[in-house]
Amino acid sequence: MIVVACSAAYSLVRFRFFGRRVMAQLVLFTYLLPAVVLLLPIYLLLTALGLANSLLGLVVTYTTFALPFSLWLLRSFIAAIPIDLEEAAMVDGATRMQAFARVVLPRRCRASSRPPLFSFILAWNEYLYALVSSASTSARP
Repeated sequence: MIVVACSAAYSLVRFRFFGRRVMAQLVLFTYLLPAVVLLLPIYLLLTALGLANSLLGLVVTYTTFALPFSLWLLRSFIAAIPIDLEEAAMVDGATRMQAFARVVLPRRCRASSRPPLFSFILAWNEYLYALVSSASTSARP
């Protein structure tokens, strides 16, 4: 999940595309919704997909609210990295992906343990999702 959040945060910060600001605001809005509001739509979606009493369904459920939080947190971390460091790596012959993997990731995403830790604490506090999405005791954490 952190890999997805780090790549999405990088694309929101570094690339200029239509709807970038709206997408960032939607991520923030998704994070600001209380967990109880999302409970019924997620449960209906899980039952329609046949994932209601499985560990995969629980992983999908926790990802729906931990991913926007991680993305918003990593967005500010990546914005703090000067773009000159990436440009210097690209002048030296690195591609954009190599500059991302060798410059951005070591500075913020890999070296910083805060986003995974905060996502874990957020998921730990949302035991309500585990109770509703898994009726059987075998899929509960």
